[in-house]
Amino acid sequence: MDDMTIFLMCVLLHELHLVLRELNNLLDKYATLVDAIRVIGSCIVDGFHIIQLNF
Repeated sequence: MDDMTIFLMCVLLHELHLVLRELNNLLDKYATLVDAIRVIGSCIVDGFHIIQLNF
């Protein structure tokens, strides 16, 4: 392989690393969002149970 090919491979690997890191950040945000939705959902369900017990 010549120097140019090696250089291009390095650039591609670097770009791939950046993309994967961004994807990881997005997945972390998505997981946090899912956790928040789950917590809100369980609060709503608990609220319904409390309302049912009172009536």
